[in-house]
Amino acid sequence: MKIKLRAPRRKFGYLLLLLLTALVVSGCRDLTVDRYEATALTTYTWSVKYFREGQKNRWRIEEFGSNSLLNVNGEKPADGAVLEDDGGLWWPVLPTKPDIDAIEQRTKANETPGTAELLKTVDYQITYTLAGDSTTLGANSQVYRQAARSHPYGKALRLTLGPQGKAVTRAEPL
Repeated sequence: MKIKLRAPRRKFGYLLLLLLTALVVSGCRDLTVDRYEATALTTYTWSVKYFREGQKNRWRIEEFGSNSLLNVNGEKPADGAVLEDDGGLWWPVLPTKPDIDAIEQRTKANETPGTAELLKTVDYQITYTLAGDSTTLGANSQVYRQAARSHPYGKALRLTLGPQGKAVTRAEPL
C-alpha cells in the first residue's frame, strides 16, 4: 500500500511562497521627494586572471589601471567625458592597458597569467532630502534614468525603497 504525501508538500510550498512574498512586499515602502540627485559612477578597469596550478582556488584576479567618471542627473560631465553609451551614460578615457612585462611582474609561483580584460562597471546612487535629512541609497539604471529625465523639469518623484530601505528599486515621476 502506497501513501501519497504530495498534497501536503504542495500546500507547504504554496504557504512558503506566500510567506516569502509577504516578507518582500512588507519590506518595501514609497516616498515622495522633490529634492534629489541621481549619480552614476562609470569605471573602466583593466584586470588579469592568474591561474594557479594544483590549488583549490584555481585563479586570482589582479587589477591594473582604472579610470572613473561621475555622471550627475544625466548631464554631460564638464571634464573627462569621452563617450556616451546607448543608456545615456558618459564614460572616461580608457586607462592604459597593461603590457606583458607588467602582467608578468605580478605572476606568483605556479601561476600562468591570462590576457588583460577591460571591465566596465557602474555604481548607481540617488540622494534625496526629506524633512531636512539627506539620504544616499544605492539604485539601478532605471531609477537613474527616470531621475535624470525628471530632474531638469523639477518633477517630484515617488521612490520605492527595497527591503529594509537599503536601496531605491523604482522611481516614478509625479
